[in-house]
Amino acid sequence: MTLGRLLLVLFYLMLVAGGWLVGHWLTGFALIEVRPSNEPEIHRIVMLATGVYIAASAIPFVPGAEIGFALILALGDRIVFLVYIAMVTALLLAFLVGRFLPSKAIAGAFRFVGFERARNLVLRLEPLDSQARVAMLACPRSAPLGHFDVIA
Repeated sequence: MTLGRLLLVLFYLMLVAGGWLVGHWLTGFALIEVRPSNEPEIHRIVMLATGVYIAASAIPFVPGAEIGFALILALGDRIVFLVYIAMVTALLLAFLVGRFLPSKAIAGAFRFVGFERARNLVLRLEPLDSQARVAMLACPRSAPLGHFDVIA
């Protein structure tokens, strides 16, 4: 096992352990009685949860829509607008990170985790403009992902 993969496994184990600890902390934290006297505290909890939801939904492969549906089911229709705004913000955040993060950093991250083909693809796409990228990805002979239809 390479050092990069070992560090990735350790990072994943830390995420799982951290999720477990945060889950237990949140269980005790969320058991709060709703009264007019503690409305500011409830407001802070909802805003903190919204911030965590935005950050988590911006991460690839996190089921943000499903979490949003669960929030709507748990908290009712009064939260729908907040969940919608949070999801739009998460999508915008993910787009901006992907748009402005240098290709070299993305290629380096792929290399770190051992994804050489993905790294090579990013490096081949880096010097191209957007039209050339779409053309390269859509061409069945040069597309590393296989052929798919692109509507441009």
